[in-house]
Amino acid sequence: MKANDLVAMRLNWGLTQDSLADRLGLPRQSYVEMEAGERPLKKSHLLALEEIGIDLCLIKKDISMLIPEVRSAINYLAELSVEHATPMLHVEAVEGRAWAAAQSKLQ
Repeated sequence: MKANDLVAMRLNWGLTQDSLADRLGLPRQSYVEMEAGERPLKKSHLLALEEIGIDLCLIKKDISMLIPEVRSAINYLAELSVEHATPMLHVEAVEGRAWAAAQSKLQ
């Protein structure tokens, strides 16, 4: 994940640098350095970002809250499900245009 992807995700999530740094268990300065590309993103940070994205997706019922890697995995599973004609992934119908678009890809 690139630094500009990290900034875009944070802005999409509506979080401040302080709040995302706190959720990642980092000092604000360390997080700012990650956004600037001066500090590498560790696997533990990526896992925490995935968890935050899933939480926000469920709370806001908006699939755009997921980080791109998770959205790609969901799309891949949806394609496998279509190819094999067996339901491998079920998502309850909820309100929201982004969620509805994702839901239609799964069917």
